Parts: sequence; C-alpha cells; structure tokens
Amino acid sequence: MNLIINDIKDGKLNVGDRLPSINEISSDYYLSRDTVEKALNELRKRGIITSVKRRGYFISKTDFDHKKRIAFITNKISDYKRNIYEAFMSEMEDNAIVDVYVYNYDISKFEMIILSHLKEYDHYLVIPFFMSEQNYSKAAELLNRFMDHQLILLDNFIKGIKPAYSSVTQNFELDIREALISMNDHLSKYKKHFLIYRKDSTHPAEVIKGFSIYCKMHDYDFAIVHRLEPDIVQDQNNYILLDDEDLVGLIEITRQKKLELGKHIGLVSYNETHLKRYLPE
Repeated sequence: MNLIINDIKDGKLNVGDRLPSINEISSDYYLSRDTVEKALNELRKRGIITSVKRRGYFISKTDFDHKKRIAFITNKISDYKRNIYEAFMSEMEDNAIVDVYVYNYDISKFEMIILSHLKEYDHYLVIPFFMSEQNYSKAAELLNRFMDHQLILLDNFIKGIKPAYSSVTQNFELDIREALISMNDHLSKYKKHFLIYRKDSTHPAEVIKGFSIYCKMHDYDFAIVHRLEPDIVQDQNNYILLDDEDLVGLIEITRQKKLELGKHIGLVSYNETHLKRYLPE
C-alpha cells in the first residue's frame, strides 16, 4: 500500500493510471496475494483507487492525507513496554496507524514478522532483545532489509545495522552504575550487595558489568548469583533484582525471617511499575 501511496506523492501515478495486476505486484515485490489484496482493498475503501471488472485497479484521486503506518515490534508485553508504547502513541496523537507485534524473544517469530510485513509500513519501531549473540546477528541481517530511515530502534542497541536509522536506547552498563551511585547514600549502610541475575535472564550482560564497577568503585563486598535462595537473605544485605518474580520471592522470605525492607534489608528493583510505588523506601 505504501509503495502505491509513495508513487502518487512522487507524481509517478496520476488519476486514471492503471495499476499492475495483483499477480504482477505479488511477483515484483515478493509479497503474498493475500497481502496485496488486503492493501488494494484498503486503498479502495479510502477512495484512492477504484476497481473495474475485468480491467483492474485505477487511481481515482491523488489529493489525500496520508497517515503514517507504523509497526511496533516488541519482545514482550510488560508494564515497562506498555509505558513505552503509550508514551509513543501520546506523541503521535492521531497522525499514524500503529500495529503491534510481539515475538517473545523468539528469533523465528521475529523473522516471520519482519519478512511477512516487509514494505508494508512507513516505519518499524523495534525493541530487540534475544537470548544469544547468534540471534542478535540474525536479527541484524533481517533489519538490514529495511530502507534508509525506516527503522527506529528502541531501548536496546544492536550491532551490524547498515541502513540509516534512528534510535532511543539504553546504555545498560552506564545506566545501572549511575543509578546505584545516585542511591549510594542509602546503599552504603549495607554489608554486602547481591545482583540476582538468572541463568535464563533476558537482561543484557552489561548490567553485570555496571553493577560490578559500582561495587568496586566503593570497595563493597558483592556477589552475582543466579537464584534467590533463602540462605543469602540476611540482615544488612542489599539485593538488586531484575525480575519481578524474584521481588515477590524476596518479600516472602523477609516476612518469614521477620526482616523489614528498607531497614534490615536493602532492595533495588529494576524497571518502574505502578505496584512498586507501594514498596517501602
């Protein structure tokens, strides 16, 4: 659909011009017939083209407002990702049509989404998080299929992107280090600091580096553990939790041991959500 609209805007198609057949468009642009038919039907509903039986599709008007079509592609739906989406939609107001796709860290699903909707959107907002470096490399190959300025990376940087793109991403190493430094007056009273980083964690490994640098800067005793076990939850320890499941686990353990969060136990929980506002400071 965007190919036709762009040709109209560029003056390549004018009122009365006949469009190629569905088979021709499908073959020329490696699109399925269903995708082409869906796009043509949408253009017909908007009055941009008309269909004439046994003759095909023709341009019926060239003066129209074109809303940007945007694909919002995220690794998962969470409170944090929902906040990103809502902030983006608030900025766009009514100037775009946005479709949401979720690939659940699965590179095969990610590939299917990209290849199935290639050339269908004006822009692709992608939040890229995967379980291995190999999958990141595969994702970069797929994203290199976009044209310049179509891609917008959100939240996480990915290496090997060749087309010109925009990005709003985190520096995970620097961000956690500076966040902990800003809280150091509160954290300095604890004897030992634990980062709970699960073996199957989807958080970037740079988080570990940023945490370690912070602890070494202040000569703190620290440890990186893969599971939150009751025996490591002790008075005057501080815990940095990346997953909300561990947050629930820590609260349960502290209750069993009659330890008070913020007094006996330190807690830093990754990513702000509405429920976390009710935790003691």
